[in-house]
Amino acid sequence: MFRVERTHRSRFIAKAVAIGASAALLASVGIQSASAAEVSGAGIRTSAHATKSPTVDHDGFATFHISAPTAKTVTVTGNWGPSASNVTSALSNALPGAPASATWDGIVGPLSPGVYSYTLTIDGTQARDPRNPNVVHSSPLLTTFIVNSRSSLVSNHKNAKHGKLSTLTYTSDVTKTERKAIVWTPPGYTSKKTYPTFYLVHGGGGDYLDWVQQGGAKQILDNLYTAKKLKPMVVVMPDGNIPGGTDVPTKDQFPRELLDNIVPAVQAHYSVSKLASKRAYAGLSYGGFQVYNTVLTHPGAFKYIGVFSSSLFQPVQDALNGELKALVSKAAVKRINHKTKVFRIYIGNKTDIAYPGNKSTLPFLKSKGIHFTFDGVGTTGHNWNTWQRNLIDFAPRLF
Repeated sequence: MFRVERTHRSRFIAKAVAIGASAALLASVGIQSASAAEVSGAGIRTSAHATKSPTVDHDGFATFHISAPTAKTVTVTGNWGPSASNVTSALSNALPGAPASATWDGIVGPLSPGVYSYTLTIDGTQARDPRNPNVVHSSPLLTTFIVNSRSSLVSNHKNAKHGKLSTLTYTSDVTKTERKAIVWTPPGYTSKKTYPTFYLVHGGGGDYLDWVQQGGAKQILDNLYTAKKLKPMVVVMPDGNIPGGTDVPTKDQFPRELLDNIVPAVQAHYSVSKLASKRAYAGLSYGGFQVYNTVLTHPGAFKYIGVFSSSLFQPVQDALNGELKALVSKAAVKRINHKTKVFRIYIGNKTDIAYPGNKSTLPFLKSKGIHFTFDGVGTTGHNWNTWQRNLIDFAPRLF
């Protein structure tokens, strides 16, 4: 999967396809108010003539070019292992018998199409690749690149119809601060039409930029729309980090943040329907807890529900059988079922950390009479490969 190879610089650059810088990419698709520090990792400077890293060729091989003149060892750790697991490999700064170079090179591949993230370790200290401005805002040591393919929805396609990304800033009466969300509007968006909305939330440790920076959400939405598999809609990716966040439904503050702050802000700034029947909501991992909590405490607030790699933990199930039983009473369940058109649950393979909890959640929901469909056990673990497939399946089912 990984081989170290010194390359002839000019020959390789002529052959390879360089992945574009994050700031330039995001600017080209409509993000105007997000700061450069947020989307491209301000503070790291490289020569304008420096080789970009990594460069990716049409066969899916990614070549890293790491400038570390005084380093003794350089390794790269990325999510291109089995089931999208992380693997670590050493880079080289010289061919056998040749003098050492200031640049450490290595080739990984061939890689399947998709978004990949990686970090460096230089002499035992983790670092990000200074030649790659595609920095993950929620994990600043990570940088990303895309391996494109005509057959993949998680790719940049020249002939795709492109939606636009914008940053929504609003004031929260929950946190008493300004907060942000990334919003995708479909190709041809106009204020003369009214659109349904899809709220798509990240997982624990992430933030509002994760679905764009790591999840390939823009590529997926653009390509689904181009293939006529996605209805025109506004997709909102908010910040799910909120004080008081918990998997206990009645104590979670995010449903309030979503319904009292985010939804009204979206309705004020975009031409979207105010009807609950025109709203969808999905979240991954910790964001899935928030989805469950919203469904249980505000049944009917969203017509379409998706849960990616999440569960109701056993203490929550116990509470719903005890002090919180009113949330799953016959009347409450009847309202959930009546007001929900799609309630679809997804999980990765047995390495997905949510797998055991999901396995107990499905019969619990069934025992309460809550209607849902289960997508089945996935092929990858608790990672973006799984959640990208979930989004690709879920989004075309909306509206």
